[in-house]
Amino acid sequence: MSFPVTKVEFIALKPGGQFADYLQEREEQPRRFGGTTRYRARVDHGFIGGDPGYTAVLIDEFPSRENAQQGDREMQAVRARHLAHRYAILVRYNPKIPNRIKNLHWLSPLLTWWYRTGSEKPLPDLSEYTRPTNSPTNASVAELRRHDPERPVFMMNLNKFFQKAQYDGGKNVSGQEAYSEYSKSILPYLISVRGYPAILGKVVQVLETDSNSPLPDAWDEFIWVAYPSRKHFLRLLTNAPRKGIHHRNAGLKRAVVFPCTEIEG
Repeated sequence: MSFPVTKVEFIALKPGGQFADYLQEREEQPRRFGGTTRYRARVDHGFIGGDPGYTAVLIDEFPSRENAQQGDREMQAVRARHLAHRYAILVRYNPKIPNRIKNLHWLSPLLTWWYRTGSEKPLPDLSEYTRPTNSPTNASVAELRRHDPERPVFMMNLNKFFQKAQYDGGKNVSGQEAYSEYSKSILPYLISVRGYPAILGKVVQVLETDSNSPLPDAWDEFIWVAYPSRKHFLRLLTNAPRKGIHHRNAGLKRAVVFPCTEIEG
């Protein structure tokens, strides 16, 4: 089965640059190569991995890797006029996964009752459960709460897995397999708050990076998770089972996560 290829751009404008000008010049570009623009979002702040160093994330979908590569080459001159920094990757994903999870949202009221995720709960000291290379801190959670709690939000995730999972006792599975166990444990909680991975896929190519990029070019997985609001995400975060975190820590070598707000129009 042939899956579509998504181009993900992390961008920072030149000093004095106007985001609207860049968007206008690139608006028709994906269509010329059989693609479509999926998302245009502002980066709100860092959540995991420190300051993201970029101001926006732009996501286009193409029918093939070759179409995405050709379209990206055609935009070099436009980018040179507008952008100070850019990191771009290609991601291959199964478009059926978001719909399968969204189709389970009818279970949200039942799961909210069962897992008691109807309200945000106080967080313990996260340093007791998490690692600074792959997890939020109490300070980053506090920053998240300072933003509009009602507005829809996307949580951008870049994941790098250990080749072999780092379990105490040396359980012989890959880092990605360990992280998959964590994902399974968190899925009903995600459904309870009506979240879903709008894009979840393997990073198949780095199109561009630069010496000033805060993102290395060896990520394994990209996830773009949609939530009805920050309140819904915080309900998930503060109610998620602590017992699943050891799978996440065993599998995930490094992560970068930041919330993004979709640009309308």
